[in-house]
Amino acid sequence: MASLLAGSTAYAANSKIQTGPAPKWAVQSEPMPVPADAAGAVFIRRQDTEVHLDDKGQLLYNGYRIKILHPNALQLGNLSLAWNPAAGSPVVHAMKIHREGQVIDLLKTASFEILRREDQLEAARLDGNLTAVLRVPDLRVGDEIEFGATLPASDPTLGKDDAGLLLLAADPAPGRYHLRLSWEEKNKPAIKMTNDMMTVAEQSPNAIDYRFDNPGVLAPPKDAPPRYQWQRVVEYSSFSDWQGISRLFAPLFANASSSERQLLTQAGGRPHRRGPCEAARPRCRRPENGAAGCPLYLCRAEWRQSDTGRSR
Repeated sequence: MASLLAGSTAYAANSKIQTGPAPKWAVQSEPMPVPADAAGAVFIRRQDTEVHLDDKGQLLYNGYRIKILHPNALQLGNLSLAWNPAAGSPVVHAMKIHREGQVIDLLKTASFEILRREDQLEAARLDGNLTAVLRVPDLRVGDEIEFGATLPASDPTLGKDDAGLLLLAADPAPGRYHLRLSWEEKNKPAIKMTNDMMTVAEQSPNAIDYRFDNPGVLAPPKDAPPRYQWQRVVEYSSFSDWQGISRLFAPLFANASSSERQLLTQAGGRPHRRGPCEAARPRCRRPENGAAGCPLYLCRAEWRQSDTGRSR
């Protein structure tokens, strides 16, 4: 009972939006000046997207300051954060409007509404993910909206192990972009990046930075295979190979299978029926048993050879 109460308390605490300063590992870019001839819907004065790996998994920091140039861009005032409470709670660092030299701090007046959407409810599937939404009041063309938040991005099933992508879109709005991958001393991941990211990578002992000012539009060759669109991407993983993933997930499937048999027995169901591979094992005690005396079962291919050698 005590463990259940502790778990409920932790879930409740992680179901709320926290406020606080940005983490020390997050590096904010200097805002890029807005050109006099800026066109389009928005101008990105700065956008910092950063991932940090530590003993608990990964954290995602996203901070930006965007100049609104067109009414169609007012939808940027519809803020949304989604997270898994089992991984932790999000922390909002800044939420401001810059208007004609004045700064309006929205953290003092506005508050998020917490929703539990459960998009797979009709399929009897619950994920427990939460979404916080907020509509910025009185946002106008000409304003600059500034926002910063850190979200726990780890899957509790994986523990401290994790993987993901950092990427820059093929057709970004003009402005300044900064991607960063950082890690604690014992949590350096395996990293793979496309050639275009190698040319701009800034390596340091515990981080890699990628900086872009007014990045160009990527145009893969016409009718080219999808692999040509795999550009400006950084992959990272705490797994060194596929065998590491297998070793982590194999016990989960084994435990699930054991639990299913226990529930079936408690419910008065039939005992576990031995499959063809299990049924064949007692007959293969001696190496001298040849193919004629020992049935050969290929379960994955659904092919079976009988004792008489006939295939069916």
